[in-house]
Amino acid sequence: MVLVRALAALVALRTASARTVEWHGIDATIKGRSLLRSISGRAEPGRLHAIMGPSGSGKSTLLCAIAGCCDRKVGLRGDLRLDGAAVDRVDAAFVRQQDVFYPYLTVRETLTFAATLRLGRDADVPAVVDDLLRKTGLGKAADSIVGDDKVRGVSGGERKRLAIACELVDDPAVLFLDEPTSGLDSFAAARVVASLRGLCDAGTTVVCVIHQPSGKVFDAFDDLTLLSEGELMYHGPRRGVDRALARQGAKRPAFSSAAEHAVAAVSVDYSSAETEAASRAALARLAAAARAAAPAAPPPAETAPAAATPAPGPPRRPLAELRLLYQRARRDVSRAKAATAIKAAQQVMTALIYGGIYDLDDSQRSIQDRFGLLSLCVIGSTNLAIASTIRAFPKEKAIVVRERAPRSGRPMYGAFPYLASKVAAELPLAAGLSCLFGAVLYPLAKLRRSAQAFRTFLGIQVLNSLASGALGLLVGAVAPSTDAALALFPPLIVLMIIFNGSNISDESTPKPIKFLPKLSLVRWGFEGLAVNEFDGLYFECQNRREDLRTGRDALARLAFEDSTVKKACVAQAAILGGCYLQTYRALRSSRPAFAVMKPTRR
Repeated sequence: MVLVRALAALVALRTASARTVEWHGIDATIKGRSLLRSISGRAEPGRLHAIMGPSGSGKSTLLCAIAGCCDRKVGLRGDLRLDGAAVDRVDAAFVRQQDVFYPYLTVRETLTFAATLRLGRDADVPAVVDDLLRKTGLGKAADSIVGDDKVRGVSGGERKRLAIACELVDDPAVLFLDEPTSGLDSFAAARVVASLRGLCDAGTTVVCVIHQPSGKVFDAFDDLTLLSEGELMYHGPRRGVDRALARQGAKRPAFSSAAEHAVAAVSVDYSSAETEAASRAALARLAAAARAAAPAAPPPAETAPAAATPAPGPPRRPLAELRLLYQRARRDVSRAKAATAIKAAQQVMTALIYGGIYDLDDSQRSIQDRFGLLSLCVIGSTNLAIASTIRAFPKEKAIVVRERAPRSGRPMYGAFPYLASKVAAELPLAAGLSCLFGAVLYPLAKLRRSAQAFRTFLGIQVLNSLASGALGLLVGAVAPSTDAALALFPPLIVLMIIFNGSNISDESTPKPIKFLPKLSLVRWGFEGLAVNEFDGLYFECQNRREDLRTGRDALARLAFEDSTVKKACVAQAAILGGCYLQTYRALRSSRPAFAVMKPTRR
């Protein structure tokens, strides 16, 4: 008897937390073009709800409109209800179509970090993670790395289920998913939908966009919303779609799939003008029938809609976030052994090439050779640091934007703890690679024989590499995509090389861009290395007028006679700090701004 009461209490508790989501008269427009027209429907707890339709029918737009995740450029109007109460957005978990994770973390570690960041350290995180692994069928893959398109890891279906699990760490009552089965084979898609079916059976309200499902996947759904060109074609139980279509003359042929027939019946046939007109007439009949059968619009809310926000999460602890994010970043960096080996080999090979070509001595010709070698050192380190960061960071930024998207009124963590943890985790590797390059090159090229000069050479190279990496972070943070960031890279490098101090004098620089030499990392790195190398050197002279006797004489040729290593390093450090500051500001502003649902005019 006690056991029965306990089970009843658990069911009642889960039912009390379940949510019914209703939407009425949803209209969406962008730049005067209509995306959705008067779409109504409802999703209930314990019932798996699918949104289907041909490509471009407005499926994802409807899902995002209900979830409050539409781009702010989209104009939204309609009524949203959560358990009958008017809201302007539904605070719920949202699984996007693209799955992006740290590739070198395991499935368990990914879930552990997500649970700890969202729930706090006071929660029983291991128990939460074990429960999620069981619910999503990821137990066997728990200790496998996630991987990505370059690193072999779990399968696509397992990665999709991991994305779902990450959104379930705080046990949301409502879950939205945008095409969770896209790109998966029929077996993997069925496993994903089976996981969603289990969540529904536990009382969660689940709504997802599905594209071209198999018969088995389609049969797992309870309810269906069918769209075509932004109009509602059907809304109701999945089992009733065949009858609804048949009543309007679209009877399903024998041996055809119900899902394929439903989408085909609401598609426009463009094969000829006659077939297009006929299909549009059929769609008009379906739309009229769907509007007549749609849920009745509720009476206007007496008060303005309020955002449905659950109880606030654990208090923000920046130091705890910093420590946890550092552990995650450090683990991801330390496990990328193949990538690290390639970078180290790249540094060694470059140093060997430079050292094999340049054989410096005290002759007059070595002056130009030294300047050339030092310039190549700075250009090479700047190029490698910026390029590697620009290629990698936009993908990581997608993770950060997703994790920092508003959920329960706040992001999972702050921009500063994230940036500080990333810098701290990657700094040792960047410094070590620069030192490796210098240690191989310096004796081979026979640069200035001085322990102090060698240490200064390494320090300037490390500082230049860090500043270049910071600049790459800034470009990656402000660029909307990897392609855009890579497009900015060549002109950025060209400008820094032009204003490196040896190609054009400050006096010849056009007035509108006289500030650019002061922002060139190549210029300050080259200037610092040149002063460090030439200060104190003496060269053989043939008593010719053009001969240069001292290193200071050589520096004067480039207008570096008043330059110091300290001045160059301070300038590099200033650029480094400025890039980090601007990156922080860019990350803070990168939280997506969503469109607000405006009430329907009565």
